[in-house]
Amino acid sequence: MSADEVDIKANSLDERAISVESDNDALSELDALLVETYVTDARIGRPSSFKPERKELQYYRLYNSWYMQWLLYLTVSLFFLLVLFEKPAYAKAPLWATMLIELVCITAFVARVFHGSLFAPDRWKYLRDRKNVTIIVLVVLTILDMFVYIVLCNTCCSDSAVRATRVLRPLFLINLSNFRQVRKAFRNIRKTLPDIITVLILLLIAIILFALLGYLLFKDKNFKDYKNREYFDSYRDAVFNLYVLVTSANSPDVMMPAYNESGWYAFFFIIFTIICMYIFMSIFLAVVYHNYRKQLKKEVMTSVRRRCESLRRAFHILRKKVNGCWIVTVERFHEMMRYMSPKRSSAQVQLLWEVLDENGNGKVRQKEFYHIANLFSVQVVEVKDTITIFEKYFPNVYKSKISKWIINAVKHKAFGFVFDFVIVVNAIFIGLDFEDEDEDKGEAVFLVLFNIEIALKFYAYGFFGFFRRLWNIFDMVVIWAATIAELVEVGKQATDENWYPSQIALDVLMVLRVLRLLKIMRSIKRFQAVLRTILQIGPAVTTYGALLLVLYYVYAIIGMEIFGSKVDFYALGQNATVNDTERARLCGGHQELDDMEFSDLKYCKNNFNNVVRSFVTLFDLMVVNQWHVITQGFVLMTHWTARIYFISFHLICVVLVLNIFVAFILEAFMLQYDTSVSTFENAVDKKINELGVGVGLDPDPSMFTRPLLDSQELEHVSLDVEDAEGGSSKNHNINMSEQGSHSETIQQLAIQAQTRFRVSSKIQNAELLLQRMFEDELKREDSSGWQTIYGEDLSDAEDEDADDERGGAGSYYTVTASSATVV
Repeated sequence: MSADEVDIKANSLDERAISVESDNDALSELDALLVETYVTDARIGRPSSFKPERKELQYYRLYNSWYMQWLLYLTVSLFFLLVLFEKPAYAKAPLWATMLIELVCITAFVARVFHGSLFAPDRWKYLRDRKNVTIIVLVVLTILDMFVYIVLCNTCCSDSAVRATRVLRPLFLINLSNFRQVRKAFRNIRKTLPDIITVLILLLIAIILFALLGYLLFKDKNFKDYKNREYFDSYRDAVFNLYVLVTSANSPDVMMPAYNESGWYAFFFIIFTIICMYIFMSIFLAVVYHNYRKQLKKEVMTSVRRRCESLRRAFHILRKKVNGCWIVTVERFHEMMRYMSPKRSSAQVQLLWEVLDENGNGKVRQKEFYHIANLFSVQVVEVKDTITIFEKYFPNVYKSKISKWIINAVKHKAFGFVFDFVIVVNAIFIGLDFEDEDEDKGEAVFLVLFNIEIALKFYAYGFFGFFRRLWNIFDMVVIWAATIAELVEVGKQATDENWYPSQIALDVLMVLRVLRLLKIMRSIKRFQAVLRTILQIGPAVTTYGALLLVLYYVYAIIGMEIFGSKVDFYALGQNATVNDTERARLCGGHQELDDMEFSDLKYCKNNFNNVVRSFVTLFDLMVVNQWHVITQGFVLMTHWTARIYFISFHLICVVLVLNIFVAFILEAFMLQYDTSVSTFENAVDKKINELGVGVGLDPDPSMFTRPLLDSQELEHVSLDVEDAEGGSSKNHNINMSEQGSHSETIQQLAIQAQTRFRVSSKIQNAELLLQRMFEDELKREDSSGWQTIYGEDLSDAEDEDADDERGGAGSYYTVTASSATVV
């Protein structure tokens, strides 16, 4: 099943799930659970693929429960961390222990697949799915590999025994349903490759032709590099050197031997650099991201359609027919919220209803209901008038004139400005190189001032008010860490006891004092906007971070098998001898590296002797600078074909993935930074201010006359009904003040609970950020299809007859990137 064409089955919903048209307004427990599941799936971008029956629903909810999710994440983490204890091990562990843990992990993956089959609409189709088949095949191969490895380790071949399936472990991650974002990223990259292969071939052809020209120009000139080695002495070295030049890592070193002989030779390298690095490489990167973005947009369209399908199912369960119009009533909405968000207050639930009911006419139609997933992505914070601990136990002192003056002073803007100035002075003090005694005295003064600031905030805002703000928590951690470090330092000077922390731990605590300079960002709006934007795009960025980690893991395993123990590193102690120094300089006594940049620059610790050092080496390769020197060392210790490993890593991780990663961050950052807040955050904030229930506002007493409508009153209210034949709209206004009330208004609820509301920036999941990124483009390219999935051209008279026209409740929806076709 491709991403371009996804079959979405309606799961053979029974009559109850398709339509609720009874006189009983109360939802059954099963209906409520179904609605909660569908809306939750739509909110987090998860496909609702299960039978809408009680037993299957229980299995599905257990499958996606938070504790099962975290158990899976723990199992996956443990599974991948096994490489730390396997040969070559970073920390040695018995073979039986690693084998047992691995067996437990793969058993958990099989159990996960079996669990998914218990609620699948078609069990056999589910088991035949490529992802599940891949997991089963990997489990079988892993068990066989474990058996062979154990046999070899207990025979004479123990030194040559290799765990072949370790490199396949990332395939478990990619094929597990919880990591669908990583799987989508890999799939999009795979689909991008055919489109960019043409530009890549042209780039390689250009490098090959220039290498041939350079080889013919310089091979007989007897030019020497700065190490007095032959220059362009072989064609394959010429190809490699020019490929390195495309990355700019050996510029201008590769040019200098020829340039020193004649200035005319510089034109060869300048022309090559302009053509291959500035033209072909730029075009290549543009094509890479353009085609990747095209594939990503198709994925987003499919995801949005699945999301709307889940919301359609939820609406069919909640809806009630009033005067020929299908709507969701207030009572149904409150019942849904009791299951979905039982901890939300009545005032907050009513606030969400007010936002969802765009026209304020007491009804939510299908078009409006489709916004509920976006609405739940907005974080509404209730701010209550709390009594601080000082006011509770010392009311006379807390309410005194001096206390009130202190509280008002702490809450005034000038208080923040004063300590911002202290931070700046502290930064200047840290930058100046004072004597140790003066520095200690000055640091003590600043620590006292900052601790006084924290104490005053505790007094003014109370315990809960203080910890409600993340900046206050950050201040407290940084200042208290610096205070502890200062006290420890004083203690070490006063005594020779050995119970103090290690010097490294102390250095970390002392360095934390510099972080207090970040406090000044809270006073600069532009800094706050940048930090908020970074937090907002965080979940989407982690997908590409996980993708890079997977590639790191694969290349680390391959590198350890090929280059393990080829280069050694010896740390020199204070009592090192001349022989030790010579051995360390030559990376373990390997004469092949004598007088080479690899050993001269002391790169010996950049090796593949365990997974930790492998990751560090791969990171240095990803940075690109001096990557050819690292390559040179391992080529000298193995064979010239080892360059294929390093070049492939550069092409895949740096040229392809890392550039997609950087381009995605730039686009997501610009989108989030320009919009600052989402449309629904603006809508909720506007509604809060309109109703007068925001922080610092007093509700308008005239709004108290506006009641909530119950379902019985809705039966007698004329609504906006689409004419079935002509499609015209008949507007019948509802006079809310003339209706009776069976519950209190949001203003009354807010006053009674002493609660006010504010919108807090919430970190969006990757699905919502991607939808916002492509929303305008998808609307332009397929306006009718986009409107259809958001319900903008769906008639409110849509009922079972409309379902029959589509093919009934059991119909299949074939979704493509440009249209939705009912089969």
